[in-house]
Amino acid sequence: MEIRDTEFAGMVAVVTGGGGGIGLAAAESFAEQGASVLVVGRDPAKIAAAAKAMRDRGYPASSFAGDVSSERDCLAFAEQAVKEFGRIDFLFANAAIAGFGKLLDISSDDWHTMLGINLTGAFYSARACLPHMIAGGGGVVVITSSDCAIRTCYKSVAYVTSKHGLIGLAKSIAVDYGEHGVRSIAVVPGVVETPGLHMWYAVPGHSFETGTAKAAALSPLGRIGQPRDIGEVVTFLCSRRASWVTGATIMVDGGMTVTYGAD
Repeated sequence: MEIRDTEFAGMVAVVTGGGGGIGLAAAESFAEQGASVLVVGRDPAKIAAAAKAMRDRGYPASSFAGDVSSERDCLAFAEQAVKEFGRIDFLFANAAIAGFGKLLDISSDDWHTMLGINLTGAFYSARACLPHMIAGGGGVVVITSSDCAIRTCYKSVAYVTSKHGLIGLAKSIAVDYGEHGVRSIAVVPGVVETPGLHMWYAVPGHSFETGTAKAAALSPLGRIGQPRDIGEVVTFLCSRRASWVTGATIMVDGGMTVTYGAD
């Protein structure tokens, strides 16, 4: 077992959307710094494999298969975290789906599904975990927004709207629960190589290679992000070193939004 830092020893992190990509990277980073981790996701096999891989490395980890758009499932995973590990200190509300559709094209069902998972899912997740954080003297909520909430994105009205809403949710939690020792932050990834990004670029007239090359050219660093780039920022924000950071919107985008629209 490789423990890089024992700062999170005895603490518990819940990660939604933890079966792959940014969520899995954050879950591994929490574990490597001493936290027990509950991995939450919709694919039972994927999240079970993620938790097992961490246990195989000697880290305390478990999984919960459920849908964050269900308040019952969110209450159940919070209860499982407390039952198995005794407390909840950190919530990384990362579960999300992406999809295309302009205002006049998207169906009402697709709109409600997107907001139900991306926005209401984070709301339910935080509402399930916050009482346990408060009972333990405080905690940290980190919510994954998107650079699409800063610069917007073409033909993605539901996705963009949901990711804007998550910034407001993070700020509201920070304002309303700071007196209880709870901090809340929105992280804003740029283009990151995840399974979702491969799906995003798998549309007619696009390819993963051309899409990522174009995105990399927008970054002063000349590359797109990797899940670990975001995961490490998430765990930093949960650490004592970030103890005066709350209500913030943290860009983790390789400078991409600095250059959008530049000459």
